[in-house]
Amino acid sequence: MNHPDKPDRFEVARLEKADKIRELGFDPYGQRFDNHEPIASVRQDCPEEPGQDGRTVRIAARIMGRRKAGKLRFFDVKDATGRIQLLMSRGDMTDAQWELVSALDLGDLVGIDGKQRRTQTGEASIFVEGLTVLCKSLAQPPEKFHGAKDIEMLLRQRYLDLIYNEGVLERMLKRSKIIDSVR
Repeated sequence: MNHPDKPDRFEVARLEKADKIRELGFDPYGQRFDNHEPIASVRQDCPEEPGQDGRTVRIAARIMGRRKAGKLRFFDVKDATGRIQLLMSRGDMTDAQWELVSALDLGDLVGIDGKQRRTQTGEASIFVEGLTVLCKSLAQPPEKFHGAKDIEMLLRQRYLDLIYNEGVLERMLKRSKIIDSVR
């Protein structure tokens, strides 16, 4: 059994990645990222035809999934308004930023600058040109397949419920508005 003050192996690995981010010259905590827009508006403005470039966008979001395909990296990111896919190509990024991509984990908050475009499969995506680490997450996210389902854990750690379960954030915001109107 782990000592409560001693980090587990997952947290140790994430701390090592935070150190790697510092070695690359980036700050893993506390970056400003002004003038970003909600993902819902980016998805709405995405061109309909695959391969056609859209406008340059700037978003801030949490990494929810990732995949590799040769010299391409795909990240699924989410903010309070929706989800979108990020596509990162080795040729479109500096060496330091490409190294930074390997130090990112699920749950990290990132800022993205890039062009919106649909992939060949029709998925609305952002082709990443610039990447900013907004906050490195040290906590291991819940298991992907079943998600955050343990009721006791969700009651004790409300932030997990808000981040990983669909509809919880909307319910909380509606509840706040109702309570506000009653007052």
